[in-house]
Amino acid sequence: MSKKWYVGMAAGGALFWGINGILSNILFERIDVSPDWLTTARLFISGIILFIATTPEYF
Repeated sequence: MSKKWYVGMAAGGALFWGINGILSNILFERIDVSPDWLTTARLFISGIILFIATTPEYF
């Protein structure tokens, strides 16, 4: 893989980290979501995404 790939992945990770902080703040202040619920939801969704990404022959 090229160096551009790694730079793009790092930039994408930083972008999603920032978006996550903004959206989490909105959920905590406006919708009154608990941190436990948000953590559970994020882990569940990321687990589904990882499962789909690692088993492409089934999807």
